[in-house]
Amino acid sequence: MSDDRWVGWLERLLFFLPVVVGAGVIGVLQRAPQPRLSGAAFAVAGVGTLAIRFGVPIAIWLDARRIERSGQPWKPNRWLYSGAALLISSPLVALVYLYRRHRRVPYHRPDPRWGYLVGGSLAVGVLAIASGVVAVAVAVTVGESAVPLVLTLTAVLAAIVAGVFPAAMYYDAAYVSARSRAWRPNPALYLGLALVGLFVGLLQPLVAGYYLLRRRRELDGQAASP
Repeated sequence: MSDDRWVGWLERLLFFLPVVVGAGVIGVLQRAPQPRLSGAAFAVAGVGTLAIRFGVPIAIWLDARRIERSGQPWKPNRWLYSGAALLISSPLVALVYLYRRHRRVPYHRPDPRWGYLVGGSLAVGVLAIASGVVAVAVAVTVGESAVPLVLTLTAVLAAIVAGVFPAAMYYDAAYVSARSRAWRPNPALYLGLALVGLFVGLLQPLVAGYYLLRRRRELDGQAASP
């Protein structure tokens, strides 16, 4: 099956999730000091939420129908998956669907360059954490007047990671899974960890660090073996 356009839309909707959450947070934090910015952020969050809420079930239904008609051994119940995505949780059901899809259906988008973005996201994530620590230190030693600048730097770094890390983890895991003989990281699993890691402190650098070490060991060992 060479037509992956519907699963591509499903992936992009999940990649957009951090943007939606971030816009909602900005809307809440800026409601009093910057009402116009808050309104714009809430608008982005609202449109994004609707796109994910209804776009995910539609993309799953169309992709599952495509798989069924392509003659693949796996026959996902498109009504069950799309209905669960609509009624329960679109992101969660999408991750479950993608996890099972990657175990049963060939994927045609491996690209080794995503690994560099995983490494870059790890570096930027560590810098964001360091900036947060510096903000606390500056508040204690210099005063709170210097904190906004450091917090702005932290927010910028965190936004870069949020925009790049989930997609980089997902696509690079697909590349490694296609290339490695011994280790088959499921892209959906690492996408889920990447999304959770954006909101759970140190999880993101831990996941990225483990993944990159395992990736290097597996691919380098495979290249060295006859």
